Amino acid sequence: MNLKRLAVYGRVSSEEQAENQYAAEQQLAYLRTTGVDDRNIYFDIESGQSEKRKFFILLTKAISAGEFDEVVATRWDRVSRNLGIYNQFKELLQEKNVTLRLLDQGAVDFETATGELSADLQALLAVHEVRMLRERVSKGHAYRRSRKAPFGRPPWGYRSVNEKLELDKAPIICLLDQRPDNYETLCNLPDNSLDLVQGISKSEIAREAVDLFLTLRRLSAVLKALATTYGVRRKSFVSKGKEKHRGIRELMKEVHPSLTSHQEALKKVDLVTTKELLFWRQSNSLIEWFKNPVLRGHLAYHKFDLKTGNGLPPDQWELHYDVHPDQRLISDEEYSDILSILKTNSRHIGTPGSTYYLTGLIYCGACGAKMVMKNSRPYRYYGCRHGAADCGNRKNIRSEKLDEAIISAIFQRAMSLPDSETVCFDNPDTAPEVIELRDKITDFEQLVEKYPTAQEIKQTLQTARKELKILLDQFGHLNFDKASAQDIIRHPNVRQLAFWFALTQEERKIVYDKLVKQVLVVDGTVTTVHLHI
Repeated sequence: MNLKRLAVYGRVSSEEQAENQYAAEQQLAYLRTTGVDDRNIYFDIESGQSEKRKFFILLTKAISAGEFDEVVATRWDRVSRNLGIYNQFKELLQEKNVTLRLLDQGAVDFETATGELSADLQALLAVHEVRMLRERVSKGHAYRRSRKAPFGRPPWGYRSVNEKLELDKAPIICLLDQRPDNYETLCNLPDNSLDLVQGISKSEIAREAVDLFLTLRRLSAVLKALATTYGVRRKSFVSKGKEKHRGIRELMKEVHPSLTSHQEALKKVDLVTTKELLFWRQSNSLIEWFKNPVLRGHLAYHKFDLKTGNGLPPDQWELHYDVHPDQRLISDEEYSDILSILKTNSRHIGTPGSTYYLTGLIYCGACGAKMVMKNSRPYRYYGCRHGAADCGNRKNIRSEKLDEAIISAIFQRAMSLPDSETVCFDNPDTAPEVIELRDKITDFEQLVEKYPTAQEIKQTLQTARKELKILLDQFGHLNFDKASAQDIIRHPNVRQLAFWFALTQEERKIVYDKLVKQVLVVDGTVTTVHLHI
C-alpha cells in the first residue's frame, strides 16, 4: 500500500501575528501532528484574500507538478477568503485528484455534488465572514469619525485615554547619569512609586527628536543621537527558559531553507508603536512620524485605499483640525520648517562631507546634471557626474570658488535693494527684557554690598550678568533656522562681506538652502547663480 504524499498549508494574517507573537508557531505545531515532512510545510503571513501569497503559489505549483496526493490545513479560512482563489484551487485539486483535509472541519468531498456544495458553502461562509467584518469595521470607523475619536495605535509619544489622544508623560526610562543617589533603595518599590524616580517619558523623547531635527537638520544625525543617548536595541523575544524565541523567520528557514528570500516579506516589529523603549530605526519611519497630523493637534481619517490597502497621499486624507490643540507636540511653524528641511535634504546626493552644504545646488552647465563632490586633499572639488562619459564639461571646480561666486551673487542682490527695504532693529537699551534684566542686576548689586558674604546672592548676580551678555549679543542677530529668505536678504549684515565669510558651514548650509536655487558651472567656472529671491 502506497502512503499518500502529504503537504500542509498554514496561514496567519499580519494582524494576528502582531497581536499574538506565537500565533504562527502554534498553528505550525498543530499541523505537524499530521506527521508531515518539514520540507512539505507551506506557510504564509498574509491576508487570506491576497492572490500573491508566496507559499500558497508554491504549493499550487507543486500540486500541478503531481508532487502531492493530499493537502491538509486547519480550516477553510486558512486556505482562502477569496472566492476566485477558492474556485481555482478547487479545480486544481479535482484535476490532479488531490484530497483536501481540514483538521477542524474534516475531510472535503469534491467527488459528489453534495460534498462539493458543502465545500462551496463553507468557502462562501469564510468570504461572508470577511465581508461582515469589513462592514462592522467600516461602521465602527464611521461612528468614531462622527465623534472625532481616534482609532488604531496612536503615534509614538502619545496614548489614547477615553477616546482622546494625549501626550504620554509616563516615565519609561531613567538614564544612568540622572539616577538619584539613593537608587539602590528604590529597586524594590512598587510600580506606582515611579514618581520617586526621575524618569523620561515617551513625549519627552518625542519632543527631543523634533528639537534635534530642527537643529541637526539630518535624519541620520537624529537617529544616531537618540541611539547614543538611549542605547536602542532591537527587540528580542525571550521565553520562560531564557532562550530566544524562535520566530517564524527561523522556523521557515528550517522547513524551507532554500526559500530565504521569503523572509524579507515577513512583518517585523514596529519600532514606532511598541510599548517598549524602541522607536525609529530608519529615516522613512521618522519622516512618516513627523508628518502625522496628530503631532500638530489634528486627526486624519481615510489614509488608506480600502480596496488596495495602499496609503493615500496626504491631500486625500479626511482631516479634522484642532481636535486636541492642548496636546500638540509641534507647532504649525515648526512643521513648516520640518517640511522645508526634508525638501532640502531630498535634493542632496552623495556621501556627506565637510562641504556637503553645497551638494544638490551645483549643476553642470553643459548637460544639466547635478555635480558631485570629489575629494582630493587638501581641497574638495565638484565635477559633472557624466564628465568621464558623454559630457564634455570635465573640468572640476574647487568648493572655495563656489562659495565666492554664491556670496558675491547674494551680496550684489542685497546691495541692489533700496535702503528703505532693509530691516531696522530696535535699540537694545530700550528693549523691555533688557531693562528688566538690568534692574534685576542693580538690585542684586545692592544686596551684595549689604551682604558681602552671601555666596548665593553673588552667584545669582553672576548668572544675571551672563544672561544680559547673551541677550545683548543676540540683539539684532538673525536666527537662520526661523528666518525666511526675505528676512535674510534684508538684514543689514548681509551688506558686509565679512559677515558671509564668518559664517560656519552649518550656517551656510541653512542660508544657501533658503536663498540659492541653482549654480551652473562650465569648464571649472561658475557661469550663473540663480537665487530664490
